[in-house]
Amino acid sequence: MTVEQVAVLWFGEVGPNGSSSSNCQKIRKLIPESLPARRIGHRWFIQRAAAEAWAANCDPASVMSHPDTRAAM
Repeated sequence: MTVEQVAVLWFGEVGPNGSSSSNCQKIRKLIPESLPARRIGHRWFIQRAAAEAWAANCDPASVMSHPDTRAAM
């Protein structure tokens, strides 16, 4: 999978006025220490199994929310 495809898998589709650039940058920062990938030409490719495993084992977004907000949830 390309970095762009992984961004859609992890973060979902970008809205009509949005940009996937920041999502792709977040993924590139994980390469190669945390996320195994291979560079072919100017593109990074990530195995689908590795991307899906990473997404399945990540923390929910509520982990980063304020403690009061988490308590209300």
